[in-house]
Amino acid sequence: MPTRIDFQKDPPVNFFGAFYPLGYGVLAFKEKQEAERLKKLLLENGFHEADMTMIAATDLVKAEGGEVDHVDGVARAVGGETKTMEKHRELAKAGATFLMVFAPDDASTERLSSALKGFTPLTSDKYERLTINGL
Repeated sequence: MPTRIDFQKDPPVNFFGAFYPLGYGVLAFKEKQEAERLKKLLLENGFHEADMTMIAATDLVKAEGGEVDHVDGVARAVGGETKTMEKHRELAKAGATFLMVFAPDDASTERLSSALKGFTPLTSDKYERLTINGL
């Protein structure tokens, strides 16, 4: 079972050096206010403050565990994780705000997906075992 991550202290680098926060939805928003609105809605719908971490664009590289260059050759060969990291980095360069949401099971993932209706994330990636899916 996935566990909560403290993105400020323990970057979730665990797939051959690639960012892989198992059980998390990683959402990027153009406007911080939109991420804050979603966070408030999620709190009203059964999520807890500890389930969510908001990360500014300037802190994303640290939260993802450093530069993509440190990633092991196996992760680079598989490709999905590093491509997703690179997508996140491009959004961060454009000033996006990221909201990491712990949704470790089907029920919480469904609540997260339902809450996203009416929002316009720049990306919404859910890290599952062996796959990264869109929400």
